[in-house]
Amino acid sequence: MGYTRISLATDDSLGHGPKLALNLYNQRQTTDASVRALQDEVGYNANDPEHCPHLQQFRPDCCIRIVVDCEFVSILSFTLNPYQDKFPALIWLPTARNNCLVFHLLNGHTRREFIQERCASLVQALEELRERRSALSADAVDQDLKKEIRAVKTKLSEIGEWGAEVYDHRAFPLIIHGRTRLTLQ
Repeated sequence: MGYTRISLATDDSLGHGPKLALNLYNQRQTTDASVRALQDEVGYNANDPEHCPHLQQFRPDCCIRIVVDCEFVSILSFTLNPYQDKFPALIWLPTARNNCLVFHLLNGHTRREFIQERCASLVQALEELRERRSALSADAVDQDLKKEIRAVKTKLSEIGEWGAEVYDHRAFPLIIHGRTRLTLQ
């Protein structure tokens, strides 16, 4: 279908999308050693999780691969050019959540684990801010709280997104040993 960018900070795109399903197509498990190897490769430092000097999450050969039901995704979510500066964001249609939809990760389990570890404190901060906001009446939500929420969301989009090569689930009748063999119907 094309290339897009998705949030890997949580398995539901920070509450905006369906759930990311793991291990249906690729049953290899992520290990601590593989996550540490990726952290070393990108220059990750737990004391400064936002700074990863060698991370290239939008390079075409670093993209994860996902399978979606194209009926629930906006066509504006994709580019066919894998070399453009930043891919468009994956936009789920409102019916995606209503249908308890899931989408599938073909590869990139270690990258997903790495991003979720990297974003854990920001995801927790966003949840706390959302709880504070929901405890207030609509009139009582002040601009400072809204600014804080926007700042955390912006930071999460900067460090929690990854490029994805997207396939329509109907184009995937055959998966062999974690390797994709596309046959179009």
